[in-house]
Amino acid sequence: MVRLVLLVLVAVCGLSADERWGAARYRIEAAPFCTCGFQGEAGPDIAGTWALAADGAGTLRVRRTGDDTIADLELPGGERVQHLMGRFDGLSFALAAFDGRRGVLLDAEPDKDTLKITLQILPGSPATRLTATKRK
Repeated sequence: MVRLVLLVLVAVCGLSADERWGAARYRIEAAPFCTCGFQGEAGPDIAGTWALAADGAGTLRVRRTGDDTIADLELPGGERVQHLMGRFDGLSFALAAFDGRRGVLLDAEPDKDTLKITLQILPGSPATRLTATKRK
């Protein structure tokens, strides 16, 4: 695969055949791709189970892995969204997930004993505002 990439680079740069296979060598460094490139910091600890509605029908389960925040969401209608991931942006937690057919954006702003949540399921869904309270 690396050789294929090099051939494409050589073809795009328009080098002659002599220059392609001549004495010139180029140093290439490769590293595994890391999905941990979210910007932000860990923020306050909101790990635990949160009730999304007054009757407790919806649930938000949050855990922390290093500086990353990971959440699983069960909406009051029974719909589930798993592995929302993100970080704290200084004001709120910006979490996102994509399952191959839809994207989910969740913004959770900590406020004393509650989380002010803005949830949007894409495409085509308007943003929904919820308040979550921590379960004991």
